[in-house]
Amino acid sequence: MKIKKFELCLAIAICIIIAGCSANKTSKNLKIDAEEKLVDVIVVLPMENKTKDEIAPDLIRSKIIEELYFKGYEKLSPDFIDRKLESLENNEEKENVAKIDPQVLNDLIGADGVFYSTLKKSEKSIGFFYAPVTISISCELRKSANGEVIWKESYSATNRNFAFTRKGLEMKCHKTYEEVIEEVVTKIIETLPYGPNLRG
Repeated sequence: MKIKKFELCLAIAICIIIAGCSANKTSKNLKIDAEEKLVDVIVVLPMENKTKDEIAPDLIRSKIIEELYFKGYEKLSPDFIDRKLESLENNEEKENVAKIDPQVLNDLIGADGVFYSTLKKSEKSIGFFYAPVTISISCELRKSANGEVIWKESYSATNRNFAFTRKGLEMKCHKTYEEVIEEVVTKIIETLPYGPNLRG
């Protein structure tokens, strides 16, 4: 009887270890189809945060700006964008970036595309041997001239960690946290058309 219990526990442990290497990923998007809908300069607004995670929004935003640069778009630093946003007279727009009219950004920064993003989920759960990390974000790109949504994408990824000690789990979670953020942003920006610097 003891041997059977041991074998059962061993089988469960092996399953958890295998699951530790897996990830759940989901995405849905609205891609740009027409050539005339392409934009040249994209301003990435501060991320709307619907979670309690105060670290991820800035990390994700910086990563988005970096990935857009490698995609062929001009790099506009977060500091430059935020200084421009400070000049807004509308306090409601300052406090809630989702309410900023795209046309305002055209006049303020000279960008013909405005990138809005939302952190929908950021979870790190540490149990006895198991600690999943989940990041879920949604993004959309609008033309600053008329506010038209020309691209929309959302992506969610969950990476599972396994360790025999809580300290080991915490270390793996910290490392996986950044890896999941990088994966989610990379997958999202992959669906965006190339910028002016890389267009054939």
